[in-house]
Amino acid sequence: MLGESINGAIIEEVPQRWRLNRAGIVNVYRYENEVLQFGGGRLLLRGVNGSGKSTAMNMLLPFLLTARQNRIDAAGEQSRILKSWMLDGRDDAQPVGYLWIEFHRQYEFLVCGCGIRANRQSDKVTTWWFLTSKRPGRGIDLVDAGVPLSREGLRAALDGDEVFPHHRRADYRRRVEQRLFNGASIDQHLKLINVVRHPRVGDRIEVHIAEYLVDALPQLSDEALSEAAQPLEDLEEHRRNVAALEQTREAVTGLLGYYRSYCIHDLRQRAKAAQDRLAELRHGSRDELSKRQTAQTARTVLQRLDGEIHEIEERIERLRRKIAALEESKAYQDGQQLEPLRELVAELSKQVADAHTRVEAAENRTGDASRELDRARQLGRNDLLELNHQLASATKLSGLCRTASRPPAPVTVAETPLEDLDASTPGDLNETGIRRQISSADAAVIRRQDDISKVATALQRSDEAVNSLKQAEAALDRRAKAVQTEANELASRHRHLTAAKREWREAVRGWAATLHRDLQAAEIAGANVAALMSNAANEKPEVDYEHSRAGLLAEVQALVDHRQQVIVRLEGRLSLEEEARSEAQALVDRLARRTEPELPRFDWQADADHCLADLLDFAPHLTETERAGLEGALQASGLLTARLVGGDAVELANGDLVAVSGERVQQPLSACL
Repeated sequence: MLGESINGAIIEEVPQRWRLNRAGIVNVYRYENEVLQFGGGRLLLRGVNGSGKSTAMNMLLPFLLTARQNRIDAAGEQSRILKSWMLDGRDDAQPVGYLWIEFHRQYEFLVCGCGIRANRQSDKVTTWWFLTSKRPGRGIDLVDAGVPLSREGLRAALDGDEVFPHHRRADYRRRVEQRLFNGASIDQHLKLINVVRHPRVGDRIEVHIAEYLVDALPQLSDEALSEAAQPLEDLEEHRRNVAALEQTREAVTGLLGYYRSYCIHDLRQRAKAAQDRLAELRHGSRDELSKRQTAQTARTVLQRLDGEIHEIEERIERLRRKIAALEESKAYQDGQQLEPLRELVAELSKQVADAHTRVEAAENRTGDASRELDRARQLGRNDLLELNHQLASATKLSGLCRTASRPPAPVTVAETPLEDLDASTPGDLNETGIRRQISSADAAVIRRQDDISKVATALQRSDEAVNSLKQAEAALDRRAKAVQTEANELASRHRHLTAAKREWREAVRGWAATLHRDLQAAEIAGANVAALMSNAANEKPEVDYEHSRAGLLAEVQALVDHRQQVIVRLEGRLSLEEEARSEAQALVDRLARRTEPELPRFDWQADADHCLADLLDFAPHLTETERAGLEGALQASGLLTARLVGGDAVELANGDLVAVSGERVQQPLSACL
């Protein structure tokens, strides 16, 4: 799969988890040194029945992950299968082979492998296991000069990576689980793989499929359950917090409603108090008017009394002048009219005393009326101040509540001073206008109450919108950080890509130089390789390597064919020399052991391992003569050196069948053997 394009180049998508990449079989079963390439973690093997597809898979998975030999085959019924892989059809006394599988993740590689050595003499198979990041055929070679490495040779080639002996397979298995699966157990998944690989998995699959899948699921640990339950507990705590916040909101809403009612009630009380003060002021004004009328009446009486007093004083003055005249008259002097004058003086003195009493009483009444008038005027002024204070408080509250209509402004009452008195009379108060403004303020308060309710609802929606905005901003910050991280990762990948391109150019340059020398040594024209080497040396980014790929592959294939021909010739020569050496050595050994001449043999009478003669003996009832004759007949027919095949056939060393199972005969050979 192809990923994004960076600077015009298409880069391959890098897997984020371990994926099967390659596998190899070295000198095991019928394989010499085979490398299997996985495509996207998948492998398809095609071939006729008996070609070894299942055997190849049994060699790799799950054997190389579990290091268990009891479930190598799909049915789990075969035993000593490693021995049969290593010894059947071979002449080596101690053959060595390797099985390995390679995993790939991003820029990492991990190879799991097993080394196998069989001993024909001791009938024993030894295994060792390894886990490394070095890649077979790329970083290390498991075959040296055509011979698989021994365990010591493998340890030296791995250069520090641990090699696990047979008795430490459990440590190897734990290390594989740790590297590939982060330490998690894969036994249940392997159990499902074994079920799927079983030859009879298709029997009643529709009945057992659910059971197979459930058994393959990993068991949940207490820690996993607690981790899964923790969000639910946190959710319950969150719900309790939300419920508490909801209760708090309801309490605040109730408090707001109660406080709103309190403010309205207090405003109404203040308005009522202002109305009461206004009524008291009105009553005081009427009382003051009455007192003013009383004072006017007293002033009229006082003026009348002042006139009377003035008249009396003038009369007294006239009488005094008359008395003085009388006293100067001859009659008074003569005493003729003295007694009537005394009586008149006494009467006048009495009248003056009565007049003074009446004047004093009038003055007292006038002072009382003046003091009462002052008290009424002061009470009216105090009521007016209190009314204005209440109206100012109501105006302030209505301003805080922002009502459309306000209470009336502070009122003033004009005073008219009284003539000849230190007093004044108040003017009229506009009671109807004040009542109208107070009623309008009450209606505005009720409308403001509805507005406050709407504002509270809008405020709640605003709080929810603010919370949503905060969450969106937090998500935006997280996305911005993620984008910055991705940008940094992209820059790092770009640097790695540039370095990889540079290393690739160096590798191409070295590979092209080596290949050019090899082509020159093989006397093969290498125009494409020479051009590739020149382009890699000049670091030309515009070179179309894909276009020259066919020519490069043709030249490389020509070199490979040349090398293979040389190898075939050398191997043929080596084989002939080895056969000649072996025949000569065998002849020397036979001559060294021979004490008497050897009977002549036909070609089909060659010696074979596990021949029929090793598996049976003569029946006890046969005589020596019968045994000798029967042995000669078997020897002449080649049955003594023939091999058993499949338990129901006998064949010669060259593959010719000499006997097969069939219908029972009257005189079977088994009666004598």
